[in-house]
Amino acid sequence: MSFQDLESGRPLTARRDPSNGRQDPTQAIVAGLFQITTAVRNFERLVNTIGTPKDTPELREKLYAATEADDNSNRTLEQRAVLAESRRQEILLLDNEIVFNEAIIEEREQGIQEIQQQIGQIEPYGDKKKKTKN
Repeated sequence: MSFQDLESGRPLTARRDPSNGRQDPTQAIVAGLFQITTAVRNFERLVNTIGTPKDTPELREKLYAATEADDNSNRTLEQRAVLAESRRQEILLLDNEIVFNEAIIEEREQGIQEIQQQIGQIEPYGDKKKKTKN
């Protein structure tokens, strides 16, 4: 991969773990930093060209596109953060719901045991009545 490939927006390929197909975290960070550094240098080069004889409508369009790409990546990061927070809250809600349901189950089991005890106390009385009628 060349610097021209990176400037044109091609993603940097990184090593992946063959067992699970995931990228090595260290390599992912290095790749991300390299992409950021390259993008910043390219942006600086475009900005420094404004007002010079090399300033053209195409250059300004590239600069505008780079700014838009930056804005879009910021929005994407914000959306990811919101999504992550939403998932965290959903997991917390589900955990709380599980605890609540377990408490209800325990309460109902206690109620069933109380009813069974009451039935057990009534049955001997019913048996005595049957014996006295015979």
